[in-house]
Amino acid sequence: MTKKELHRDKYGTSKARVGRIQDLVCQLGRLLESYDEMCLASLAITVTQGYTIMAMPQDGDVGMGALGEALGVAPSTATRMVDQLVSKRLVERRSAPKDRRAVRVALTESGQRLRRELEKATASCFLGALDGISASRQIATIEALELVNASLGEFLETGSCTACKGGSPTGGTPNGGGT
Repeated sequence: MTKKELHRDKYGTSKARVGRIQDLVCQLGRLLESYDEMCLASLAITVTQGYTIMAMPQDGDVGMGALGEALGVAPSTATRMVDQLVSKRLVERRSAPKDRRAVRVALTESGQRLRRELEKATASCFLGALDGISASRQIATIEALELVNASLGEFLETGSCTACKGGSPTGGTPNGGGT
């Protein structure tokens, strides 16, 4: 088998495989967002609010910088997201014990209850969605996604993409989009 033949398979060339992976990841992102909207609709919160609640610890508090990092947004954006949850009495602000200027946030009792409901609802929905996929294929999917996540994470850490310079996970992309 020649080197050229090694790069050909069910999807053609390695370039075609990369394109197919990109298409599937984008499609999966859109499907997951629709899935999240469907699951959250009954809980009277937006997807962004749901992500924010899920990024917060069930018990205890978190700083705005750490919350922003967990959400992949700037701390100022995380602050605006938290403002909405404070107004719904799902999150409360606290002063940091060692630095009164630093703000920490925590789920209120209602926020903790909603987080548990959210975990239960999304797990139930996802279980139903994956019901038709065998356990062995689910495990293979987990392993493939872990491999892709690790590879992309390593790639981002090294800054190896010369075509992507100027974009960052929290600072937008070269085409003007952002997180």
